[in-house]
Amino acid sequence: MSSNFKQVVLGGGAVGKSSITMMFLQNKFISEYDPTIEEAYRKSLVVDDEAVTLDILDTAGQEEYSSLREQYIRTGDCFFLVYSIASKESFKECNLFRDKIYQTQDRNLADCNSPESQIIPMVLIGNKCDLEEMRVVPTLEGRELAKQWGIPFFETSAKEKINIDECFYELIRLARRYRRANSGEAGTHLLHENYCNERSATSSLSEINGRGTKEYSSTFCVSLAYCTLCKPCLFTSLLVAMGVQRKIS
Repeated sequence: MSSNFKQVVLGGGAVGKSSITMMFLQNKFISEYDPTIEEAYRKSLVVDDEAVTLDILDTAGQEEYSSLREQYIRTGDCFFLVYSIASKESFKECNLFRDKIYQTQDRNLADCNSPESQIIPMVLIGNKCDLEEMRVVPTLEGRELAKQWGIPFFETSAKEKINIDECFYELIRLARRYRRANSGEAGTHLLHENYCNERSATSSLSEINGRGTKEYSSTFCVSLAYCTLCKPCLFTSLLVAMGVQRKIS
């Protein structure tokens, strides 16, 4: 049976929300800016051997449509927070969008430090990474903000199709785990992401294992859910890489 998720794409005007969406859906880049009011799309796909139907709502970034935005947020299951690396203002706006998500869904912002059953699924995206000469938001700044919020971070380019599929797939994984965690369907070996950016640790997993285990190429580590060990992302990632399972009590 296919799972269905409602995804809402949020961000300021002209950050590339529609371009990201259309590149994912149709492998087509939108070169001319045409302000969006509301566009809805549906895509069926398979992620990690599980069928998914994704309803994507591409929203308006302009302030005059803020009342519509609240309605979208209320019914959304998962969210993209998109900014342009060439716009400091759009980066700051992501804080406002995140706050609005928690407020509209009647959730406490303190939940961001809670187990994954409490963190609303969202991904922070720094778009237009092909415009390096116009960059005003350093990669590290975006990564640190995502780490603070406990969510994944990607820099993307809709024009060059950099990390487009990856950020959609990761959001689907987050939404899937969130739903299972809140419905009591989580298994004893459920994995979740511990967004610590221990990139040196993840890049060397296959070398440490010595058995050809694939490397984790994303900007975060994989850890066992609710692990309380010191540096759980590093330690349990090594366990996972070496095929060791540890039952969660």
